[in-house]
Amino acid sequence: MQLTESDQETIKQWIESRVGASVRCFICGRNQWSLSSGSLVVGYDVHTGRIHYMDGIPMVGLICNNCGHVVWFSALMMGLQPEPAEVELPQAEKQSAQGALADASPKSPSKAKSVKPEP
Repeated sequence: MQLTESDQETIKQWIESRVGASVRCFICGRNQWSLSSGSLVVGYDVHTGRIHYMDGIPMVGLICNNCGHVVWFSALMMGLQPEPAEVELPQAEKQSAQGALADASPKSPSKAKSVKPEP
């Protein structure tokens, strides 16, 4: 999601209200930052160790102008509600996904099995 001028102002105010106007870089110690131009959504699966982009926590980054270190903040905590990105799948992947969904769906309601949780 691209950040609007209003989003950028919200982010600056949020950071200043919680951290102060002078945020020092953890790596080089400077306090010269740029705001990322968009937000990033990343999820981490603790069971597999895989990173899932566009499925997780929306984040906004501050980038150190000296060393390039990036500090990530939760966009949701800042009050931003990023819209999910539209991802266009290649035609082969679309067909594969549609086939998998068709195979997984029950053919008729009477054949669908219900699973009762054990007490």
